[in-house]
Amino acid sequence: MVATFTAMALPLSKLDAFWAHIVGSEPAHLREGRLRVVSRQGRSVHVFLTPDGGVVAVPPGMRAVVEGVAPEMLMTPDWWSHTLDMPRNKLAWHGPTAIWYATSSTFTPSPHPFARRLRRRDAAELARFVRVLRAREPQTLHYWAIGGREIGQVRLWGAYYEGRLVAVAGERLWGKIIHEIGVNVLPRWRGMGIGTGVASLATDEIVSGGALAQWTCPLDNKAAMRIAMRLGYRSYAHHFWLRVVEEHPADT
Repeated sequence: MVATFTAMALPLSKLDAFWAHIVGSEPAHLREGRLRVVSRQGRSVHVFLTPDGGVVAVPPGMRAVVEGVAPEMLMTPDWWSHTLDMPRNKLAWHGPTAIWYATSSTFTPSPHPFARRLRRRDAAELARFVRVLRAREPQTLHYWAIGGREIGQVRLWGAYYEGRLVAVAGERLWGKIIHEIGVNVLPRWRGMGIGTGVASLATDEIVSGGALAQWTCPLDNKAAMRIAMRLGYRSYAHHFWLRVVEEHPADT
């Protein structure tokens, strides 16, 4: 495994069923105590590891390539680039990421006085927040397209300081059961507990409604993992997704 998992007490059957559908396997494959290789259609690869096993879902022609390879190798784009003899710019990937979950029974609130639910009246300030964040960190992931036009479609939470929005949490829905949370904090305001407070408010509203709150972050994002642990999230799985970029011949 790539990293150490913590003990958890969550409805694993529902989580396994959801993620098995995403990666194209059977739920039981995630708990077999080994890494199973399964075939899937298309050009994408999923590596999904739990504390009790995992799945590598690959196109049929790649099965022999990945059999017996250590999980930590399968979760690195460099290994795939070398193995497939393709430059990295011909591969698209996401991860490796850590996936965490919280329920009402595991959640530990950590409120912050600046955190509140965002409304339509926050649209202009939210748009400014996004511009600032993208200018300073253009590679930052924005899973929820947190532009002002999205306020009416998803729940957003934020924190203001001296009239300026400095942190935002957004929600992405995975059906009725799983609500994924993501948090962005402007660089100047990190390390002050504001991101934790915004994430806490978002998590509270989600689990209070009976849903599971999901927290996904890169494995090397230690700050995000500390927030998850502080709020009572439990480690569930590690995930890596990769796809070979399609070639589009130039028009003649």
